[in-house]
Amino acid sequence: MKLYSKIISTLVLTATLSFANCGGGKGSGGSDLNGLVVSNFVNGLVRSAVTGNCAISLNLGTLYAGAIVSGAVNSTTNFTEASYVSASGSTLTAQGYQSYAVVPYNKKYDAFMNTTGVWTAALRNTALASSKVSTDLGALTGAVAAFCAANLATNLALAAPGAVTSGTLQAVANGAFATFSATEQAGINAAINASFNTATGGLVTTWESYVTSAIPNVGLANGSGASCASFANMIPTAASLNSVVNGVATNAGGITNIISAYAARTSWRSGIAILACSRIPRSNCSLPALATATRAADITSVSTTYNTIQGTPECAKPSQGTLQSILNQITVGLPREITVTNLNARNSFLNVADVGGSEGSTTSAATNKILADRQYPKIAALQNLSSSFVTAFPMNTGTTPYGVTTGSPSSITGQATTASTAATGPTSDIPWYGGSNINFTTVESCESIGLTGIGPTPLRPTEQAATTTLTAVQNGTLALSRRRLLTPVNEIVYSFSSNGTAASEYSLNRGVTYTSSTTDGLITVNAGSFQGMNDSVACNTSLRSKTAIPAQLGVGTKLPVLNTPRGDGDTTSLLTACVYGGTAGATGTRAVVAGIFATTLFNISECPAAAQPAASTFGEYGLSGFGAAGFPNGRD
Repeated sequence: MKLYSKIISTLVLTATLSFANCGGGKGSGGSDLNGLVVSNFVNGLVRSAVTGNCAISLNLGTLYAGAIVSGAVNSTTNFTEASYVSASGSTLTAQGYQSYAVVPYNKKYDAFMNTTGVWTAALRNTALASSKVSTDLGALTGAVAAFCAANLATNLALAAPGAVTSGTLQAVANGAFATFSATEQAGINAAINASFNTATGGLVTTWESYVTSAIPNVGLANGSGASCASFANMIPTAASLNSVVNGVATNAGGITNIISAYAARTSWRSGIAILACSRIPRSNCSLPALATATRAADITSVSTTYNTIQGTPECAKPSQGTLQSILNQITVGLPREITVTNLNARNSFLNVADVGGSEGSTTSAATNKILADRQYPKIAALQNLSSSFVTAFPMNTGTTPYGVTTGSPSSITGQATTASTAATGPTSDIPWYGGSNINFTTVESCESIGLTGIGPTPLRPTEQAATTTLTAVQNGTLALSRRRLLTPVNEIVYSFSSNGTAASEYSLNRGVTYTSSTTDGLITVNAGSFQGMNDSVACNTSLRSKTAIPAQLGVGTKLPVLNTPRGDGDTTSLLTACVYGGTAGATGTRAVVAGIFATTLFNISECPAAAQPAASTFGEYGLSGFGAAGFPNGRD
């Protein structure tokens, strides 16, 4: 469970807790760069027309759709070099790349969405169908690995498989397989058969034989039935194994990948979502207000951030090279052929390796600040926190379901769906792309929908963490001065501003980071260096003094002077949140997800009934409505 908890927290909630402020630096559950903008826990303000609270619904099923698209983009078998060249419109040499292997993910993503020359819509859909099989097989493997992590926390050593018998594990594997439609099962078995039949002399041709025969023999002296030790030590013995499991390896990243696939598939199939409530001005409670609409807008913000830092002596004073380093930091992912202009004290900037620039990874946009053109609109801080949530872009509101391929899980017993064959998304006819994944609702206050004014990581950074302190947070007896209440409206205004963004990027560049413990909820600051902390505090102080607070907010027009490297020093929390959809009960999907979150984010729980008016359905399979038992139940 500890492994699963860590993965889910990173994959889902940390990202959710950092929705937007154009790269701002408020802490959220200990994350470095966050940004879900929130407003104030201040008397009377929540009832005004200017400020209020904003409920944001995030469809976690988007992780599954995003994983399928990402896998297809990265498939050199289905999206070949010739296909890329045709779709992108020029040769690799003309683009400045020596081989297809070094083409950045952003370039491949945009090309994949085109259909030009030899790259046709039919070929693209073939690539998506193949990626779906790989994603589903990863999810199946992850389901078993998650079971092992939950039940054998102390017995995952190779020689100590623990009390879980091979029969138990096989039952878990079969149960997971049964959640797939007949068409999906056939596709999975066909992939396994193609990869293993020749290599094993026909021993491994189906998912069941894969569990009983292939996995137990991986990394073991001899196989005696499936065991959790086998899953904990999945050592690919042949290229076919590595390809069919889609990246499972001996390191933690491999296990993380398959459990992430399982979590994404479960969230999509069962209709699980997160409702996050923030005290954001009501006029900003919308996708246009919280998202970056285009890559051009992101590039403009690069100039603004750079110029703000360059024009502030307290920020520009460090050693020579800092400004260039910051420019490289905020342009990762920018295509090399695009010029950034309107930069103070310099003519322009090209994001090339000669000056330390980077177009990002060839397989992911996880570290990119600038995304593929077709991935907008985006929520600015998400890509800094979770590689999986980057796959969720573009962000779209509404109730239009994702396009699904023929043979989708519409035939699963007991399920309801809004689409059984090919359907179109709101912006594209590409299956698994462009569906609804986020919605916004203005509310009087977070408390009015049954949520609390305390963040998921409840202690202020200066608190000494102890079990008794956390218990006091949970039962409401801990003094408010020691808790992380929701962020005041004046700090939200700063977080939104170019000044706040500049302070955040500057402190990151100077090595100042925030972390939180997974056991006590205490936020701490890692200064990077004494000088880095002092420089960041000076920069933040100067930028705070230049930020005017609108008088109509009724909280004064100046920010207080704080001895913090960015924002308010993480002394407040950006949101409160809950989980809805899926099934209820101790073993239900929603309860499991909420329980996993609760191990690291102490206040997360199932959504109360009062939150239903603020929670959104998406029209996507599994979350097109609420069940007979009522909210927070989904359709599953």
